[in-house]
Amino acid sequence: MWRAAVAAAVFACGGQSACSPYVFSENIQAFSAEMGAIDSSYRDSEQQIAAEQRLSNRIEWMRDRPLLAIGPGCASNATNATRCEIISAAPNSTAVAAANKADIGPNPAQPVAPPAEDVCGSGAGAAPPVRTGAAEAPAPLQPAQLLGTLENYTAALAAVTKAQDRAEFDNAAARVSAAVGRLVQTAPPPYSTAAPVAKASTNIVLWLVGEDLDYRRLHELQNATQIACEPIHELAAALGVVLTAERRTRLRGLHHLLALKIEAVNIARSKPQVTDQAYGAAIDDAEAVADAFQTVRATDPEAAAQALGDAHDALVIAVRNNDGEFAALVANLQTFSRRANDLAAAAAATASSANPSLTKSYEETRHEPDGHDRRYSPEP
Repeated sequence: MWRAAVAAAVFACGGQSACSPYVFSENIQAFSAEMGAIDSSYRDSEQQIAAEQRLSNRIEWMRDRPLLAIGPGCASNATNATRCEIISAAPNSTAVAAANKADIGPNPAQPVAPPAEDVCGSGAGAAPPVRTGAAEAPAPLQPAQLLGTLENYTAALAAVTKAQDRAEFDNAAARVSAAVGRLVQTAPPPYSTAAPVAKASTNIVLWLVGEDLDYRRLHELQNATQIACEPIHELAAALGVVLTAERRTRLRGLHHLLALKIEAVNIARSKPQVTDQAYGAAIDDAEAVADAFQTVRATDPEAAAQALGDAHDALVIAVRNNDGEFAALVANLQTFSRRANDLAAAAAATASSANPSLTKSYEETRHEPDGHDRRYSPEP
């Protein structure tokens, strides 16, 4: 009878975990890695925006010699969101006004569309959202919090697939429960009142035949992805808005910086004492900014957000069905990877530092022999 029970358990496992979560491990880890790459790209782009703004300021201040002042972020009671910066006490320059009016193009994609099918419908082991009364809308997330919430969730899923024993699984399950709880709390009601992730009960027969860990990991993945399904749609849409706003901010800054760099080329062009080497370096300096601008403009943040939602939908279906069909999951992960790589390339695209040879050009421009300052506008 005991042997028959064990055999029956193994047969039952064949139906539930013939595709052990280990087979999901590579895909889920790839999903987690790309989400981490998007988080890193966002942070890197924020640093690039600050660096490019400082470079623009440097070039303008070398040219105009304005009165400088301590920025509002340097006050002792300033919020953490405000950087301490040196600022110009002069009114907005014409270059800044021109940059703000610059047409950097429309958003490259439409907002994230809902899935074509009811991917988030009830499935095996699902815990659908349940409202327990009037729920307040969650507090708005800062971009870094949104990205961190998504990255923690995908990393927790990856930890479940890598669990090698019961202790590792318990730790990973706790991470998943906390990550999903945070995920659903950030989404609008009713998802913010979704039930917590249910734990898979231990089956002593399955454990004795070495199958219980597989079963528990699979059950954890099914539950977590099902509960997170709708909130991921909401947060992917929010991510698209965040990434698009960052893209537009950086493009405006790069456009302004490009105008200043071209102005520097035109100043150097007018000076007979500027060598061909220095003039060529000024051109290279401007070209570097143009290249960075083009790399950033080529990104499609809304499509990246859509790819995140699509990849998660494919994961929900693959884990729910557990039938060894991974073609849709792999295809969506490849698309997500391409979009994430585009964002990483944009975050890595840098404008060169101010060319030392141009400092002399700015100095000489301010002190022409006839006593008049000369200014050169960017050529169309």
